[in-house]
Amino acid sequence: MDDDMLIYYENHALIKMKIFSWQKIIKRLLDITAAFSGLLFLSPLMIYVAIKIMLDSKGPIFYSQERIGRHGMPFTIFKFRSMYQHSEMNGPVLSSINDCRITKWGGTIRKWKLDELPQLLNILMGDMSLVGPRPERKHYIDKVSAKCPDFKLIHQVKPGLTSLGMIKFGYAHNVKQIIQRTQFDISYIKNYSLLLDFQIVYYTLCLLSDGKVSTCAPSEMTLFLNKVAASNAYSQNAVTQY
Repeated sequence: MDDDMLIYYENHALIKMKIFSWQKIIKRLLDITAAFSGLLFLSPLMIYVAIKIMLDSKGPIFYSQERIGRHGMPFTIFKFRSMYQHSEMNGPVLSSINDCRITKWGGTIRKWKLDELPQLLNILMGDMSLVGPRPERKHYIDKVSAKCPDFKLIHQVKPGLTSLGMIKFGYAHNVKQIIQRTQFDISYIKNYSLLLDFQIVYYTLCLLSDGKVSTCAPSEMTLFLNKVAASNAYSQNAVTQY
């Protein structure tokens, strides 16, 4: 693997940060180990989720959709189906809190993020990483990029199963929330490191355990998230102007 260069803007200045090949190799090995172990040990849970989906509503067990990944390349993302079949016959629609398209069992698996487990396959295939900005559809990327041109900076790295934005905001229900989440994804680029990846995984597990980061997360994570929110002035202005 060759070294990579991450590019971002800080106070209107172009910053280039080198990502060494050994970092990429370790990250990929960790991704493969985590994804393979997850599929192995969580297979009984995944089988249970699949059976419940079949009993809950008509339609396929899995749901696939085109998302945009690293370097703007499209790939197919896999999920457990959590909505009724043909929920987007009239075009792309982001889910909402009380979305009538979500099935009863779908609401449960979305709450605990179990619908995302098939993306462990995406990680093994190399389309995604364990940690990275959440991938979006081109339809919403075009909308967000019109309001926040810096959005495309996140396509310098692989999309992830979890991210800083997911820890802070969870699912985005509209374009404004995608823009808000983007400031954390851009800050992930600015602070890119394997240590940060480990922290994000840990705090994601905290969220899954009881829905709160503060329960098992030390104060420095809260301070870091607040610092991220305050530092990315461009994205904040984009949100204000939206």
